[in-house]
Amino acid sequence: MAQNTDSVIWKENKIADSFSAIPIYDSGPKQCNSCICNLKNLFRSWKKDNIINYDEIELTGYRLVDSLTDSLKIRQYYERIVDTSSSYFIQYSGNTKMLKLLKADTLSKEYEEALQYMRNQLALSLTLNSTVYVIDMRLKDGTKIENYAVCDKAKRKITYDNMFFYFYLFR
Repeated sequence: MAQNTDSVIWKENKIADSFSAIPIYDSGPKQCNSCICNLKNLFRSWKKDNIINYDEIELTGYRLVDSLTDSLKIRQYYERIVDTSSSYFIQYSGNTKMLKLLKADTLSKEYEEALQYMRNQLALSLTLNSTVYVIDMRLKDGTKIENYAVCDKAKRKITYDNMFFYFYLFR
């Protein structure tokens, strides 16, 4: 089957492939072997050197909120994370390191393919014994946002979140 090169997902991956790109969760000074290390990398990298308008979103903390011990919890977190009335996404632009915060329920049809892809990735990430963290943020206008991040304990890394998982630092 031919690759749809007009899709948002394809363009995003091609941008990342054309530079030396490092996922923000892996951008630390050493190899990460835990989800806490991934989260520390996110906070360490969230600065002007990496993102021109980083100060529009202040990362205020993170916390462990749950361990997924049964299918009911998995379903509850899936529904909570994909709820478009409370989900946000970050749109970023290539190596310019600019970002724009988008509320999921305001996205146009052109993003539907990307949203479906992200929902599929989330479904793959929410597995038994995964843990769920919340990344707390505050926008310039004072709005507080909770962003969920899924940690695969076996892989010892963050495997999904709406806002930062697809965010690359270009070198």
